Amino acid sequence: MAHRERVSDLHIDPLTWSMTTSEIGTVIAVASARGLVAVRIGADETALEREMAEEFGRSSLRRADDAMAGCLAALQTHALTGQATDLPLDPRGTAFRIQVWNALRKIPAGQTRTYAQVAAGIGKPTGARAVASACASNPIALAIPCHRVIRGDGSLAGYAWGLQLKERLLALEVQPQAA
Repeated sequence: MAHRERVSDLHIDPLTWSMTTSEIGTVIAVASARGLVAVRIGADETALEREMAEEFGRSSLRRADDAMAGCLAALQTHALTGQATDLPLDPRGTAFRIQVWNALRKIPAGQTRTYAQVAAGIGKPTGARAVASACASNPIALAIPCHRVIRGDGSLAGYAWGLQLKERLLALEVQPQAA
């Protein structure tokens, strides 16, 4: 069987990263000079750091807590309110996946779309399963809000960081925010 390179291996460039703890768990962010490449959420800092090192092992990784502080603060605000961020992104994926991820960023906070609605919205009305696959491979949690995509029957479908977190993120987005 031929070796398949991960999309992240195709871009060998310097990356900065940082992590913080938040109300939704530990958040780790990885950025290139162009923007966010990855955002992961978890409970175990060591596991997240190891996952990041494995995924981007061919790139030069440098921890930069001060440089990434604003980015992490924006991600936390986004997670707790659904407030859109203007963070630059540098997603690595196929043209189709990037098209899906761009469509997800247009779903307003507090709203959801079905996989079929997203597929129709990008001109692929029979592509609901492919949209689900693109959501499952979303490299930039929170900033690309795949948690806003649900099944056709209105139920929650898979989320890389758990359905409980998906449900919580959606609930946080519809709560009135203190002024």
